[in-house]
Amino acid sequence: MKVTVWVNRNVSVECEGSDDKSLFEAIAKAQSHQFFADTACGKCKSENIKFQVRTVKDDDGEENNFHELVCKDCYAKLAFGHSKTGGAMYAKRLETGAKGKAIKGEDDKGIPLPNKGWLKWNKETKKNE
Repeated sequence: MKVTVWVNRNVSVECEGSDDKSLFEAIAKAQSHQFFADTACGKCKSENIKFQVRTVKDDDGEENNFHELVCKDCYAKLAFGHSKTGGAMYAKRLETGAKGKAIKGEDDKGIPLPNKGWLKWNKETKKNE
């Protein structure tokens, strides 16, 4: 069985399953992906956003891919991380330390980034804001 599921107003995903249960699970997985949740820039609210994958070489010459949503109007970006197992992606919406782990606040919860994680590089301060 196959079904096309609209996960937001711009993106549809084709899901397939051998029975009702597996099809239901495929639909649930497609709808849970966070990179489909954002249909507008968190910084300027523009709906003119695109998916982008950048490949960057590190100091050892190893290539790393960076997955982002990019606003084509204000150039803010929403970065995505990858789970170590299973390859699931998640939006980076929390402050992180040097090793990429979320920094916890006084309430033992992660500290949210401004603009729901949509950041823009400020060349004067040399920081994402």
